[in-house]
Amino acid sequence: MVHGLVDWNVDPSQVYPWTKSLRAAGIKTHVYFGQFDHRYPDDGRIKNDDDELTAAFNPDWADFLLKWFESELKGRDPAAIDDVIPDETDDSTPTDPFAARVNAQSSDGNWYTADEWPPEEAEPTKLYFGTDGDLRTEPSEETGQETVYVDPTQSYNPQPGCDACVTVESEPFDEDLRFAGEPVVEVAVTPTGPTNHLTAHVYAVDENGDTDRLGWGQVDLRYAQDRDDAGTVVPGEELDVRLPVEPLDAAVETGQRLAVVLSQGTAAGRVESPTPTPVEVETGGDNGLVLRAWGADLPSPETVLAGTRSTGASAYTAGQTSRQLVEVSTPETGAVEDVVPASWMVSVEDNPDVTEVREEDGVKRVVFAEKAAAGETTIYEYFAEVPTSADGTGYYQFGPAEILLEERTEVPGTGGEAFVVGAET
Repeated sequence: MVHGLVDWNVDPSQVYPWTKSLRAAGIKTHVYFGQFDHRYPDDGRIKNDDDELTAAFNPDWADFLLKWFESELKGRDPAAIDDVIPDETDDSTPTDPFAARVNAQSSDGNWYTADEWPPEEAEPTKLYFGTDGDLRTEPSEETGQETVYVDPTQSYNPQPGCDACVTVESEPFDEDLRFAGEPVVEVAVTPTGPTNHLTAHVYAVDENGDTDRLGWGQVDLRYAQDRDDAGTVVPGEELDVRLPVEPLDAAVETGQRLAVVLSQGTAAGRVESPTPTPVEVETGGDNGLVLRAWGADLPSPETVLAGTRSTGASAYTAGQTSRQLVEVSTPETGAVEDVVPASWMVSVEDNPDVTEVREEDGVKRVVFAEKAAAGETTIYEYFAEVPTSADGTGYYQFGPAEILLEERTEVPGTGGEAFVVGAET
């Protein structure tokens, strides 16, 4: 999987976390993430002698790719494929796709290898929005309100301290901070109209106030909780917003500060609200930025019970197969069961993640073989077949999944539905 982490044409979120899903399905993959935009790694347009990120340019890319294809398409031993690699290569960029499962480049231009991305040392942490414009390591007991609104004179990269924005900024770091993956802004907002969006930019800020944009993200408030379908935004009613920042690989150097800017701007051709109205943003409390970070000494956030579900498609006909993907994050280890309509078929033999299927109280309970681990996100995948006798058209409800802690507990976010077009339609 090859992608530029500053590609705003095909966004990085269209590749990650798909890479994790491929591996979870047993598909052999190699991840190559560099600091380039909508280009190939050997495109001369990303080579700039005045740019410290020149290392994104890989003159040996064709040989790198050829070695992978020789092995994966022709079945050749990777250790024996010397005839496709020149004797002299540029050691500053990746030349061997089999040396590691991941080649990634951070925002400071340095390449590294890892077995997974984000790398194993990247631990979950959370930085909190203070009420005084500070980005802090502990939540504040107080909360405050600030307003974001559309400013037509504003740059598409709104800088820290901009008008019409909410800015929070950390103290200078005593050591290098690294973070990778998909950061998430978790914040409570109160919209003043029914059609709104919220945008986040993340920056490294040096001692002179100069900024390096590390990443950005945008969410339509109708999808405030990563919903598959649009919710209703009611003016004046508070919403808990989960705003994913596009996947990145970032470095904040010693002495630099980390800043988050919330606005109603947009970038990269992302569709914005046609009639946006101001949004009240809550600061303080548990509002903040969740990261997978390493390097600087940062606290680990408390894990709360939560999850997601993907049903694979929005509509099915009788006899089709639906791929169910359920993710569970939990503060305590526990056995997990999913709930599916009683008329749908789930086979233990065809689903390695499933150890038992039983009918109970008018539904089928799908029991997973692996327990959800405390402090981690566990992914379960299985396939369910639409009943061949489905005559009527309508919705079938899935979940929410349940985890056995002290008692059966529903996992928030794991409910879903599938629309079936019946034979009579």
